[in-house]
Amino acid sequence: MLLSGGHFVYDAERDYDRAAAAYDELQPFDGKFAANVLLQVKNGPIDFQPREPFHPLFGAMPNTQLMPELQITQEYLGSSNHLVFLAVMWREFLDADTFAKGPGSTITKVADGSLYHQRLTGIAGVANTGSDRNWTDIISRRQTGMHLTYCLESEHRCVKSRTNGIRMTFTNDSTGITTITGMMLNSYEPWWTT
Repeated sequence: MLLSGGHFVYDAERDYDRAAAAYDELQPFDGKFAANVLLQVKNGPIDFQPREPFHPLFGAMPNTQLMPELQITQEYLGSSNHLVFLAVMWREFLDADTFAKGPGSTITKVADGSLYHQRLTGIAGVANTGSDRNWTDIISRRQTGMHLTYCLESEHRCVKSRTNGIRMTFTNDSTGITTITGMMLNSYEPWWTT
């Protein structure tokens, strides 16, 4: 049996450091979880903010199987009313280097088990795509399907998946595909640069 658990660690103290709370509470338990446990950790230390560093637990728990939790819903990123292609954020997160075992100790290697030779692996996604009938919500729903493809497959497969999604949803016209792809790939940055 596999046991996966997410965590929300909040302190009732008035002036505590929310970004450090999960690290402070969970890191001392590294190596003390049963072999069938995957500890689900949000990509960042706060709560799916548009721009935040990766969670420090990813480089600090070599004896615990960690599973990244990514935001698929656009809770803080336009609430599905604005185009925000989250795969750009996911790729940036997964390519981040923890330096836990020197250069190249990426979060992808933590997630796939290769950094610490762990057998249980996974990536979780939090989705709430809603039922809006606008074109940005359609892309938001497509992100749910692209979640695993973009995170776990090769760049070639993820480009093919994105293109197939545009073809199935909007158009087969090459100019339309190029235009929509450009809009998608450039839609994340405005949320953290303004």
